[in-house]
Amino acid sequence: MKKYGVGAVLAVLATVMLAAGAGTNPEAERLLKVATNMAVVDGNLKGAIAQYQQIVDAYGKADRTTAAQALLRMAECYQKLGDTQARSTYERVIREYADQKESVELARTRIGVREPARMTSRRITSVPVGGVGYGTVSPDGRYFPHTNWQNGDLFLRDLVTGNDRRLTDISGLGPGREGPSQFAAQSVFSRDGRQLAYSWAIDRTAEIRIIDAGGSGAAQPRRVFGNEDISRIWPDDWSADGRWLAVQVSRQDKTAQIGLLDVRDGSLRVLKSVDWRGATRLMLSRDGKGLA
Repeated sequence: MKKYGVGAVLAVLATVMLAAGAGTNPEAERLLKVATNMAVVDGNLKGAIAQYQQIVDAYGKADRTTAAQALLRMAECYQKLGDTQARSTYERVIREYADQKESVELARTRIGVREPARMTSRRITSVPVGGVGYGTVSPDGRYFPHTNWQNGDLFLRDLVTGNDRRLTDISGLGPGREGPSQFAAQSVFSRDGRQLAYSWAIDRTAEIRIIDAGGSGAAQPRRVFGNEDISRIWPDDWSADGRWLAVQVSRQDKTAQIGLLDVRDGSLRVLKSVDWRGATRLMLSRDGKGLA
């Protein structure tokens, strides 16, 4: 009589226990036990593989629980034989028997693949009434710039505390008020999060301004660019060295351009003329050599 180690006996018991409550077809369960004994007790791995395949072929639809377990046992046999079909068989369990959660989880574990986390969403904050979010979140994910459409000023929402910091103060010269129509529009953080470049609309023209994103209260903005021939200009991205802004331009004659704005001297380098719709978004590569 052959002698078997404790591990082999436990493997047989575990397999039989799984099979006992697994399927709904008694014949499928019986064949699964026969194949398991062939593999574990007799050591006939190739014969067991053929038997497992017959179970999958015959009961793949009628008894999916037992069929999934047969594929698992087949993969184990391939694994012991050093056959590369082991992985593809485990993957077949995951792909074709997704409703058999225990078998799928075991197959994932065997090949080191975890189920990807499900995408979830949650509300972080709400922009105040009259607020419009034209900007991008700061690199550290904490601050979100938005324009208060009731007065035209630029505010910075702290996503941790929920507090707003007023960055500009135009003393009520926003849209719908007396005086020139002024308001902040598109804004974008520098790569280090220290500066915020934004478009500032004045009547029918627009400027690019830069303001310190740190500190507290309203800061003194720096006017970088302005031209009466330009009706709208807005920044989309900063270069990593903080020198250039990727900008979109709309001129008074309705032509549109994309280019780079040097924040040191305000010079505009036009890269390309585009149709009146412009681009959805401009993004600089990390090395600053490419513009998408």
